[in-house]
Parts: sequence; structure tokens; C-alpha cells
Amino acid sequence: MENNNNINGKNYKKKRATLKDVARLANVGTGSVSRYLNGDPCVKAINRQKISDAIKQLNFVPNTAAGNLAKGRSRNILLLLVSETPITMATWIYEKEIVQEIHYGLLNSGYNLLLELCPCDQSEIYRMIKINIETQNADAVMILSNYSIGRDCINLFEENEVPYLLIGSKNYKEKTNEILIDNYCAMKIVIEYLVSLKHKKIALISGNRDQVQMAARIDSYFKLMQDMKLEISPSYIKYGEYSMDSGYNCTKEMIQQNINNMPTAIICANDIMACGAIKALKEYNFKIPQEVSITGFDNIISGEVIEPPLTTFQLLNGMGTLATNMLLKMLKEQKTVIACNKQIKFEFIIRKSATLSREA
Repeated sequence: MENNNNINGKNYKKKRATLKDVARLANVGTGSVSRYLNGDPCVKAINRQKISDAIKQLNFVPNTAAGNLAKGRSRNILLLLVSETPITMATWIYEKEIVQEIHYGLLNSGYNLLLELCPCDQSEIYRMIKINIETQNADAVMILSNYSIGRDCINLFEENEVPYLLIGSKNYKEKTNEILIDNYCAMKIVIEYLVSLKHKKIALISGNRDQVQMAARIDSYFKLMQDMKLEISPSYIKYGEYSMDSGYNCTKEMIQQNINNMPTAIICANDIMACGAIKALKEYNFKIPQEVSITGFDNIISGEVIEPPLTTFQLLNGMGTLATNMLLKMLKEQKTVIACNKQIKFEFIIRKSATLSREA
């Protein structure tokens, strides 16, 4: 007698339960099921019980492929670059050093680095994370981004017990699995430096307000100006993009609005915008730095050769190395969530583009 079910003269084999079936019934992620099957102690007790019950109910029998889904078996770490599309030169200048440090940090670790680009769209970020979790393509994920990562994405990692780390993007769960840049400290340094040079009229040309780092610098600017009792003029605040044309246009607009009351100093979001600001000021015959001082961020090569050479900030090396070491430690200790809120600082580089205020 055949074991197959006979319906209307046709034989049907009973469908074999899959790992996804177990995950669905247990209401957990497939990653949690695969880790349970391989004895991973990181799986929560409540999830172990639900998975065990689902396996019994479905009469699930693991196969070899499922066994290979164990934590650590892929030996891959995914680095997801979330940015504007296409990536701007300013973003890549910031990201390339971090990517290189992560690459070198993993060379002798036994893990391979997978690199994927993702547009700064929450639904697309979620989709890419979900695919990687379902396919068990990587044992852990690092997200390098200047944009916020939604709580749905974070919850997806934690529900599936996948180690993750945010680089440059703040976690909605404060001080958890994140490495940030100390933008407040950098803004404090530059404003205090300009104040020491007797500047009171300090303007800001910012970048994209939707970016985490820029939003932090903007907030820091307003707070510090208020704390130091310095006047904040709306016409001294311009919001642009990270390009030379944007720096040029923002500065030109500022000049036209303040031709008889120009700021004595302008803080620019990055060196590229600062170069555009210098171009605009020179076209209007302003002397730099005698009449208007300029500062930037990022310390790109053009900041050294432009006239005058640009006072700026250099992000201290080690952000990618720190991220790599942290994630490898999480994998070794079988942790998916850690209390972490590292603040990477800047080096302040003083050159000739900032000097004593013309009103001193």
C-alpha cells in the first residue's frame, strides 16, 4: 500500500514542513529557528520553547541545508552603505576611509566582507535587511549611513537575533549598538575658536538637514550660540547640499541679503562648500580672512591648496576599526545587542582662512 494520499486518482505527497513554516508557527524569525537548531545559547528562552513546540506540532525534520544556517556558518559580515543615489563626492570622502578600515580589520578574522549599496529609503533598507536575514547571507550586519535607520529595521535585527551595528546613525534605542561622531564637540571647538578671535557675527552654511550628522551640527550651532549669548540672525543661516555650487549659491544669497551687515565668520558644513563660499566672497571683493573668516569640515586636499588654506576638521581615524572590533567581539561572545554609544572626535586643523574679526 502506498503512503501517498490518493485524491481523485492522483497521488499527493504530504508537504514536508520547512524552516519557514516553523518560524511562522512560532512567530519568530527564520534566523532564530536556525540558531536554535544548532544549539546557539543566544536564542531567548521564550523563543526556544515556542520553536520547540512548533517543531513537534509540524513534525519538522531539519535537513543539511537548514543545518548550514547556523550562526557563524556563512562567515560573512554585511556592510550596508545607505546613502543618497548617486553617492555624492562628499559622502564618499567620509565613507571610503571607514570602508577601508573595515576591510583591513576583517582580513585575518576568518570573515568575509560583503558590501551592498542601498538608497536612503526606509522601505528599501527594510527590504534589503529582510532578504539578508531570510537567506542567512551574513552572520552580522553593519550599516554605514548619515541617515536615520527606522525602528522597524532595528526590530527586524533583534527579533531575528542578528548582531548589528550602526555607524554614524543614531539608534532609536539610545546608547545601543551605535558609533557616532561627536558633532557637538566639533562645533564647540570651532565656535569657541572664532569667539577667541573676537567674532560675534558667526554664520552657518549647512548641508542636508535630513542627515543625522548635519542635524546634530545644526542643533549644536544653535545651542552653543545661545549659550554664548551670540546673536543668531536668520539671514546668516543657509541650508544647502554638499557641493561647491551649493556653497557658492548659499554664500551669494547671504551676501545679497546682508551687503551692509555681513557676518565676520562663516562655518561651512564641509570643505567643498567652503571652497564655493570663498569663490562667492572673492567675486564680491571680500578679503578672506581679513573681512570674512571661513571654516570647513573633512580636510580634503583642495582645502590645503585653496587661497587662503582652509581651517577645518579631520575625523580621527579608527571609526571603521572600532566598528569591526566591536562586531567581532559580539560574534565571539554570541551577543546581538550591546550597550554602546562610542563618540568619535575630530582633530581641529588651524590654517589661514580664519583670523581676528574685522570688528575687533
